[in-house]
Amino acid sequence: MFVIWPLASRQEREDFIRGSGIKDERIIECALNIPIAEFRPWEFQALPSFAAGVAEALRVKDTDKVLEIGTGTGYLTALLAILSRQVFTFEIRPTLAQFSRANLDATHYGTNVTVICADGSGGYPEEGPFDRIFVSGSVPAVPQPLLEQLGDGGTMLIAIQSGEKRELQLITRNGASFNQEAVGSAGMDPLLGKYGSPLTPGTTALNGRCHTFGCNPTAGACSRAGRKYRRWSRHLLRRTSRLTQD
Repeated sequence: MFVIWPLASRQEREDFIRGSGIKDERIIECALNIPIAEFRPWEFQALPSFAAGVAEALRVKDTDKVLEIGTGTGYLTALLAILSRQVFTFEIRPTLAQFSRANLDATHYGTNVTVICADGSGGYPEEGPFDRIFVSGSVPAVPQPLLEQLGDGGTMLIAIQSGEKRELQLITRNGASFNQEAVGSAGMDPLLGKYGSPLTPGTTALNGRCHTFGCNPTAGACSRAGRKYRRWSRHLLRRTSRLTQD
């Protein structure tokens, strides 16, 4: 079943989410109630079925403090915010971070969310420990700082990349020990940052240029991606400005 999420009916979205294996009725209802069309640009948006799967795998509770690395448009962030006590979320791409803030504010899901534009691959030790951690990009190995910031009894969902294979791992902490369980495959891009894909030499995480795709700006594919990103950047800034003024 192919679904254009922002244009789909509520029933179509519900059928797809349930068909993806999601069982938790609270998560399904919350995912359906979030106005997905408001979380633009759609190209950077997490699929509602995937977002619901993340929340279900993490078993987010209303007392949890959550760390999300990779905000995107803020759709998954909104779902986590509804289900938990507090969310700290990192987005390394400046215009996307700005847009996600505007999305969350405009839809009134940002009251318990802090959006930070920075490299979040090493976590946020100032606010740790966290009850739940989700990393939206794949890494060659679990960053040690994230393990240290996972609270006792807490869980982390992260994709580990080995060659072309990306496997989702659910990590649970019990005192000083960690239980790691494979829960499925994932088509995630590599995580950007110190503990993921390195940024292009000579640039920073805040200038919004082509390095945000984690590749060589002189390569043809990256040049095309960079131009596309810069077009989106201009669009995002204009739309964010209008949302802020409203």
